[in-house]
Amino acid sequence: MSRLVDACLRRPRRVLAVAALALVLAVVGLTQLGTTAAVRTVVGTGSDAARADRAAARAFGDEAIVVLVRESARDLVLTDDVTRVGALEGCLGGRAPRSAGTLPGGEDGPCEALRDLTPAQVVYGPGTFVNTGVGAVNEQVQALAGEAATAAQTAQGRAEAAARRRGASAAEVAAAGRRAAERASRRLQSRIAGYAQLAREFDINPTGVSATDARFVQRLVFGGTGTTPRAQFRAVLPTPDAGLIAVRLRADLSDADRRRAVELVQRAVALPDFRLTHGGTYVVSGSPVLVDAVAGELERALLALLGVGVLVMALVLAATFPERRRLGPLLLALGTVAVVFGGMGLLGLPADLGTIATLPVLLGLAVDYGVQLHARVEESRRAGLAGREAVRDAVARGGRPIVLAAGATLVGFVALLASPTPLVRGFALVLGAGVALAVLAAFTVGLVLHARRAPRPAAVPVTPEAEAATGPRRADPVAPAALPAGGLGTGPVVRRLVAGAYGRPRSVLAVGVVLAVAGIVLGAREPVETSIERLVPRDLPAVRDLGAVERESGQAGELQVLLRGRDLARPEVLAWADALRARVLRGAGYDAARATGCRGRARLCPLSVPFSALLGQDPAKLRDAAAVRTALAGLPEYFTSAAITADRRSILLSFGVPVGPLDRQRATIDAVRRAAAAGRPAGVDATVTGLPTLAADASASISSPARRILTLLGTLVLVAGLLLAATRSARRGLLPVLPVALAAGWSGLLTWALGLPLNPLSVVLGTLIVAIGTEFGVLLLERYGQERAAGHPDAVALARTAASTGRAVGASAATTVAGFGVLAVSDFPLLRQFGLITVLDLLVAVLAVVVVLPAVAGLAAGRRRDGGTATVGPAPERPAREEVPA
Repeated sequence: MSRLVDACLRRPRRVLAVAALALVLAVVGLTQLGTTAAVRTVVGTGSDAARADRAAARAFGDEAIVVLVRESARDLVLTDDVTRVGALEGCLGGRAPRSAGTLPGGEDGPCEALRDLTPAQVVYGPGTFVNTGVGAVNEQVQALAGEAATAAQTAQGRAEAAARRRGASAAEVAAAGRRAAERASRRLQSRIAGYAQLAREFDINPTGVSATDARFVQRLVFGGTGTTPRAQFRAVLPTPDAGLIAVRLRADLSDADRRRAVELVQRAVALPDFRLTHGGTYVVSGSPVLVDAVAGELERALLALLGVGVLVMALVLAATFPERRRLGPLLLALGTVAVVFGGMGLLGLPADLGTIATLPVLLGLAVDYGVQLHARVEESRRAGLAGREAVRDAVARGGRPIVLAAGATLVGFVALLASPTPLVRGFALVLGAGVALAVLAAFTVGLVLHARRAPRPAAVPVTPEAEAATGPRRADPVAPAALPAGGLGTGPVVRRLVAGAYGRPRSVLAVGVVLAVAGIVLGAREPVETSIERLVPRDLPAVRDLGAVERESGQAGELQVLLRGRDLARPEVLAWADALRARVLRGAGYDAARATGCRGRARLCPLSVPFSALLGQDPAKLRDAAAVRTALAGLPEYFTSAAITADRRSILLSFGVPVGPLDRQRATIDAVRRAAAAGRPAGVDATVTGLPTLAADASASISSPARRILTLLGTLVLVAGLLLAATRSARRGLLPVLPVALAAGWSGLLTWALGLPLNPLSVVLGTLIVAIGTEFGVLLLERYGQERAAGHPDAVALARTAASTGRAVGASAATTVAGFGVLAVSDFPLLRQFGLITVLDLLVAVLAVVVVLPAVAGLAAGRRRDGGTATVGPAPERPAREEVPA
């Protein structure tokens, strides 16, 4: 680092030119920086369920934009509103042919734009369900009518022609024709009988049916005179009081195209062409809508957090840092933050909830390193050095502890990369990159600017009496005469804490260890909230609309079972899929006879149609795969595409998950997994997936006490290992970790005692405290070791450390705490909770450093008095008289 600083001091203009170029590129990148609030950043991407979710999205469509139709099911499908809803579904699907002419809304309208964009892989809704059913019946009517009229005649003609080619007589030709006609009639008899029964059941006219035929639609949808839709229609008519249109988006859409699709759907439902005539209204919701709204809110939050962060940092520096040009570290930190986020923009990486949370935190940490170097340069200036000499002296005396502290922080962030949540991994990556860049900027640009400043007035000479009392010093401005009463250079409360810890070290450490162990055990058992709608502002219109959809449809999400195999169009596979569906619903308490969708007491409700209903018979009775394929090929693609892919390699079973606590949903998901694992046909893989599954898995993973404790221990091992390798001293390597290890336990106890809510970010607080808090211990302990090595007794060494490095550490701690504190003003519950809890825990970490390090010093002093040789820092150069602080 000294060589790097010397090189920068020799070429200051080049350093400043590179910094200016980096800032220009950062500004360009900031103009391209986007935001994302994708649900998968919270629920994780590495599990089998997550991989199955992506596979299901590619095969059957991704997360759906949901349009809630607030109208009774009877008014919706038994009046001409079914035509309007069907037209809306056609518009949202974006697949109207160019020959259809001008679409609703005109050439510049949303329907035309949706046809150009085609964001939907498939659209399911009550209008299309009814129209498709009507079309299928009419096709059957026309096919049977035509076949009945021509089958016998065609068969007779073919048989007579064949007989003539054989040279048969006229009588034999006529007889062959009659026999062929009779066989053709018998083959059609069963199909005609089945159609006749269907016609009698649904009142089908011989010439076909219409979607506005109320008698037919009544029997088709409600099964008679009732008002509760049949189970086959629950996906689009979840209750008697509402309908749902699901626009499943293509999995390959970019974030920009998804946002465009959401905007176009919202514009389309507002068109007069689709206005319902029986008082019904539309509500556009679903995960993509929520994600789009939150992403827009994040852009505003980014600017707000930056503005508040800068103001708070300036106030903190003005109040806690007495040096000249105290705002210099803040300007350097702003440049660092700009380069980090601008680099994300240039690389096309969007900012999410996790990375945005780093903004004020990174600002505080970057100010921290600038403050530490600034303080050391000013010490050198007060000793009479100027320009480059002051900078070199500051780096020689204080550069190593700062780099060591930053290295400990970076290594601590490594443990966060093992988190199952992308939100936390992104937080760690951005914060780690920012810390590394902040240290580099402080030692290059920051010190170059320090070297260009005018020298301070000459330092006041030290009297021989003062030097005799304190020992020789080198570029050290702190003399005992300058220390306040009590000798610690701090307030009376801190002086009492340090004096008490120094005087009773064993009691302090024993109590601290007991509290830390209790905190680690109790804190690791606290639940973690992973539901995205509870982590974003509740007053967002998109959040309110999502709540309305959940209340009126009774569904909080879609649980899916994805079946994969080489050939799933086999009778045994389809029969097992139907049996699994029935077993899951039965185990979840669903009763088709009395259920009213997901608003009943059932823990699951059906969203997919069984294959027996699709095929019109039990698939197990079809004896070969060819018959199954023939039956599936005869169905409209609209119906089969939701159940089985065209290549017959994937089947999707869908279930609605009612609104309820996450624990109950997790128990239901576990039951479905057990059912899917039982009795699978050979060559079939079954995976339970869907957003409720991913959310439950993420919550279970990050809430795991074992994972949280192991992550904390891993962080401690990594940080301690780095310090041991760098210092080659067990005392100097392990002692800075001891206060933060205890603080991590104390913070868990505090969180548990106050009942503070945890989320995917705040659950890693123990690791953050170790990563960030170690810096305070490293800086203070290194300075304390220097004072002891200079021959000062413990009491004087503690006092001089507090009066010099302690001031800078206090300012650093204040800026770091302020950085997290800025998050407390955010509208996002995730950021607000994280900020509040972290502020409390960092204060606990500072308290631990203030108490534990003097206790360890007192313990070492006691050993020396008892004849031992233990010391906290490097061994003193000359014997020292032990003193206890007042």
